[in-house]
Amino acid sequence: MRIIGLLIYLLLVIGNFSYGYNYSWSTHEDIASPVFPNEDPGECDEKDGCKGGSCNRTFSPVYMKTGHLIIKRVDITLQGKPSLYVERDYSSQEPRAGMFGKGWISNFEIGAVFYVDYDEDNTSIRQNKILLRLPNGLRYIAKTDGNITVDDNGTVTTTGDVTKVILPPGLEGYKIEPLVYTDNKYNKLKNDIVLITPTNTKYIFSKDCGKILKIVDKNGNEISYEYDDNGYLLKVYTLSQELNFEYDDNGFVKRVFDKTGRSWSYEYDDKGNLVAVTNPLGGTTEYTYQDYSPYADSEVYSQLTSETDPEGIPVIKVTYNGSKVRTYSEGENVYTYSFNGNTAQKTDSVGSVYKAEWNDAGLITKKTDPLGRVTQILYDDNYRFIGYIKPDGSKVTYTKDSLGRVIEKTDELGNVTKYEYLGETNYPVKITSAEGRVVSIEYDSHYNPIKITDPKGNVKTFKYDERGNVVEITDSLGNKTQIAYNEFNLPVSITDALGNTQTIEYDDLGRVIKTTDGEGRGVAYQYDDMDNILTSTNTFGNRVTYSYDKASRLLSITDPISNTTTYTYDNYGRVATITRPDSTITTYYYNKDNTINRIERYDGKTVSYTYDKAKEITKEDINGQSVTFTYDLNGRVTKLQNNISTVEFTYDKASRIIKELQNGIEVSKTYDKDSYLTSITFNNHTTLIKRDSLGLPSQIDDISFAYDPNGILKETIYPNNTKEQYSYNSIYNLINLKTADINLNYTYDKSSFIISKNDIAYSYDLEGKLIKASNDTFDYDKAGNILNDNAKYDTKTNRLLSNDKYDITYDSSGNIKTKQDKINKTTSYYTFDTRNRLIKYEKQDENNNTITLITYEYDPLGRRISKTTNGQKEYYVYNENDIIAVLDSNKNEKAYITHYDGIDTPLSITTSEGTYYYHRDHQGSILALTDQDGNVVETFTYDNHYGRIIKHTKTKETNNPYTYTGREYDKEELYYYRARYYDPTIQRFISEDPIGFTSGDFNFYRYVGDNPVNFTDPSGEWIANLIGAIIGLGYEVYNQYKQGILGFNERSIKRLLVATATGALGGYGSTFIKAFFFGSVANMINNGYQQLDNPCFNGFDFNQLWRSGVLGGIGGSIGYSGGRIGGMLYRPVDIMKYEFKKVPPSHYEKEGTAIGSVIGGVVANQ
Repeated sequence: MRIIGLLIYLLLVIGNFSYGYNYSWSTHEDIASPVFPNEDPGECDEKDGCKGGSCNRTFSPVYMKTGHLIIKRVDITLQGKPSLYVERDYSSQEPRAGMFGKGWISNFEIGAVFYVDYDEDNTSIRQNKILLRLPNGLRYIAKTDGNITVDDNGTVTTTGDVTKVILPPGLEGYKIEPLVYTDNKYNKLKNDIVLITPTNTKYIFSKDCGKILKIVDKNGNEISYEYDDNGYLLKVYTLSQELNFEYDDNGFVKRVFDKTGRSWSYEYDDKGNLVAVTNPLGGTTEYTYQDYSPYADSEVYSQLTSETDPEGIPVIKVTYNGSKVRTYSEGENVYTYSFNGNTAQKTDSVGSVYKAEWNDAGLITKKTDPLGRVTQILYDDNYRFIGYIKPDGSKVTYTKDSLGRVIEKTDELGNVTKYEYLGETNYPVKITSAEGRVVSIEYDSHYNPIKITDPKGNVKTFKYDERGNVVEITDSLGNKTQIAYNEFNLPVSITDALGNTQTIEYDDLGRVIKTTDGEGRGVAYQYDDMDNILTSTNTFGNRVTYSYDKASRLLSITDPISNTTTYTYDNYGRVATITRPDSTITTYYYNKDNTINRIERYDGKTVSYTYDKAKEITKEDINGQSVTFTYDLNGRVTKLQNNISTVEFTYDKASRIIKELQNGIEVSKTYDKDSYLTSITFNNHTTLIKRDSLGLPSQIDDISFAYDPNGILKETIYPNNTKEQYSYNSIYNLINLKTADINLNYTYDKSSFIISKNDIAYSYDLEGKLIKASNDTFDYDKAGNILNDNAKYDTKTNRLLSNDKYDITYDSSGNIKTKQDKINKTTSYYTFDTRNRLIKYEKQDENNNTITLITYEYDPLGRRISKTTNGQKEYYVYNENDIIAVLDSNKNEKAYITHYDGIDTPLSITTSEGTYYYHRDHQGSILALTDQDGNVVETFTYDNHYGRIIKHTKTKETNNPYTYTGREYDKEELYYYRARYYDPTIQRFISEDPIGFTSGDFNFYRYVGDNPVNFTDPSGEWIANLIGAIIGLGYEVYNQYKQGILGFNERSIKRLLVATATGALGGYGSTFIKAFFFGSVANMINNGYQQLDNPCFNGFDFNQLWRSGVLGGIGGSIGYSGGRIGGMLYRPVDIMKYEFKKVPPSHYEKEGTAIGSVIGGVVANQ
């Protein structure tokens, strides 16, 4: 007789023994439940996953091999390190009843079950089996019947005293030591059980009852567990946070509450199904189920059929065909599933069909999108992910060692990146790029990186406290930054190398309640019991308030001058209307697959969208003006066309743009093996870019560059024997700039705002607004509108109506229509297209005679490609967003321009008369141009604040288009900032910010938050708090916005709101470079740690890490304006600029620099 004996039962939380695992796991073939990637077949690439192992098993939200439903819900999250949270994972093929009811498994229910299989006389052990259920939900079976071995199917086998088990390479790398001691009779363990993860986190289980006692991270931070005498979990706690549990009579959790008394309640039906979850504000989420039995007398499964949010809006609906999902609904979109052997497909509400195939291990091997584009996923004989083949046949492969670690990555072009690791860990000690750039990393005994050496040999060091928090960062020049933490392990102060300190305060739940910079500028926050921000008040006293519905969807924002913007939602929780303070309304309409069909804007314009079956936008139309998109096999944009021009892209196998046709004009590019740009060719010009080992330009044509050990530009050397030299203080503020016989000295306050430039003194208010520049002073209202010259505004829209100099009128979109000069008796007329781009400017005298007439044209990317001034037309050719050539009306070349990396940094301009070199100030404003002999031939002098040119001298015609902040200046007295135009005579933009609240400001007209001395806005889309939000939220929401995902719902809005509260203020008062550093490290730490702790880890995705670092860094730099949190909310963009979002980002954005990405990846390991 066979007897299955349960020796050890390990669960983090077992309400009652009868509600544990109650069926024979040892006979289950499904030993690897999936994690929860949210991707459709055919969307897999090096960014999205395909990371192999168990991660590539879903046909979201359906598990491939069995067709059952899997969903994840997080009820509670408490901040700190480590954080506490309640997560519920549901499986429709899970018959057991966990602590949250039937079919639900929580994050507390990880563990190991040890089974003993006796021979027929019950006297000796014939076989032992150990079921491992890991923290991420993965399950493995280890059999003990001989020496420790691992077979091709990933089964661990051993016998006797099991002191250490390492799961096979390519799976998890988890190890258990010591696990169990057994003989031929029941007994207790000799030792507690310790499960150790690849990041050295320890899960300690009781030797007596098998329950979890502690989780200890690699730095000794603990999560502890307490139980009552019946084995019920009573409390989970850290040094700073706690969760408490109460149970009903059936052993199910009925209440969870934190140390402040906030509680979540849970209700069940008589079958043990979770039917309601009520949050602290009284909002209730409801669930319904149906019973399913695969055969007579079998265990009964509870199949989830619906989830409804606290406002009665359906979240999901599910139907089944036996054990498998038949339909799954999210919003209005209904997916229909069908299965046939090792293939499956799902069809959405508009007929788009996604197909997938998998192998016998349940791993997806092929994905086909609705357009028939096939992605193949590659595995080795141990089912480890080793690469993928894109629809065009290009391939990326990974070479792994015996421990499953990536030691080489070969890209589509055959370029190889190599990795070396510390012992048997996943921690890299050396990374060698395809170009041979080498970074090395050293660690302390807790695997915290303590030293990073870049490819040039420059060293950065890190010190930690006993809890693993970075307390000191020393850069390559020896400058130190110190960080202090509270009991939550959250930073409470950051002190730079000059002793300037920024502080952050938290409430008892670890939520940010106040931030203060070195000058006392800051923001205070209040929250409701669902962590929604209710108010934000800056030091100046300006307050923004928010309201929400029962499901925490944003309902309204009220700014400091009592203007309210309201939101409504449709029956599926999608944004339905947005009502502006002036009572105008924008309405959204959706297709059945939840993509936006059209937007009826507040100004009477209608924006409509057409899609292909893969949800790629093929046409965007605004009142008859359309842009069309064409894609290749890999889903990359190859052609964009509007009624003016066509742009076409050609890519290499690595998806880098190698050729761009702009109305037939060709611009081509080359790259090195690390994807850094090495040349740009137009017409007869080829700009050559040499790079150093950090990937920074060392020479562009005949212009060379020098950097300090931190990679900061310190000198630009022109071939005409002139130089541009930069000196910085220890926190990277520019303190001296010498260029073209110009010497500029800068000093700063404790917020790193400039307080003097030579003899010009600057001062700022507590919001960071400029209030004095030399003898000029500025007054503002609460919305940041300048009140000088008796200015009058429409308080609902912040539109300037008049001042002592001008009378202004507007069109229905908020664009300036006329500007009447009261002094000079002239009138300027402005005409805009349906996309709110200026297409005509005319200036007339008092007799209506035309003084100036200018017209403009734009390509499908929104770039200005021509300007006709009083009948004289010129065309512009671009590399990304910078002009590289100016052509005359016959498209003959007038000028060729070279640029430094990045944007708005022209270096030289070449005309038929010769080559001229640019010299600039701290903002990139052009101060002078010198000729080939080093003579100054053109100069610009600006006012001391908002960029008005007060003096311009020129001895030669240079054809230079650039002036203030490196932007183009037009004779109509406007600066072209790409998305819109800036008028220095009224010190504001002439149109609303096209990205609305996403700009980081509730005043859509003001220029750079009224701080023009310290900030610039190269795109015309002021993104102070959006990017700051990325520090708090991570890349996800920004990426959704940038990639043009439509139909933002309440969750997106709320998450962006909360994130900006903690993230946007991270850079408040910081210098650009200093805050960039902290924001970059902070974001890359988060991104890299997630990669490392992912069970699908296959080597750091440096593109992703650096992208996160760049965005986080910019967030720290620009996110200074935290007091204006009204601008921190996402407002669905009225005119979705997909021509920007759909084209692949520049390689600078994708790649950054080699050292930056590596630093991010390594620091992430902590």
